[in-house]
Amino acid sequence: MRKLAFLVCLAVPSFAYAQKAEKGDKAAAKPGSPSQELAMAIQFNGKELLDIAEDKMYPDAKLDYKPMPEMRSFAEQLLHAAKANQMFLDFINGKQPDFGDLKRSDYKTRADIVAVLKKSIDDLADATKKMGDKGLAKPTKVPFIPMPVTTGTVLGMAVGHMSEHYGQLVVYERLNKVVPPATRNQPKGPPQP
Repeated sequence: MRKLAFLVCLAVPSFAYAQKAEKGDKAAAKPGSPSQELAMAIQFNGKELLDIAEDKMYPDAKLDYKPMPEMRSFAEQLLHAAKANQMFLDFINGKQPDFGDLKRSDYKTRADIVAVLKKSIDDLADATKKMGDKGLAKPTKVPFIPMPVTTGTVLGMAVGHMSEHYGQLVVYERLNKVVPPATRNQPKGPPQP
């Protein structure tokens, strides 16, 4: 199932390029390299998370909302996603990450949460671009995977992880009678030629 989610995450940006190419955009007619497309997937999924994090329709008073007591709050979900991005970056750089969560008490405002999340996404995308296609094949050890994997796989896991928490936050918004930004901002009707 995770492999399928990873492939879907990579296909969505490629599909967007194909849509542009059909409309005559000559620059978009050529697909990007694997590292370019992976960086784009990181930014695409990261933007969805950032849109929810910045969503003013979801009140600041609900940042600590939890659907159930044992679950992470809305803010903690975002901080967890940011921390995981930092950890994935450490893994691909051969560093031992700190596995502790980012503490809500250290990120008091929505702006604080958005800033750390945005930086984590930008850092992952920048590292992906910098390593290039050859860097995606570098073997990497991740403690919770029983064998070495490539940095491309680790970055794909980051994309999937952001999608997972985006989906959870959509539910938090819906439980609070807020239509998520991606749904709210959809164009009405079929795409125009």
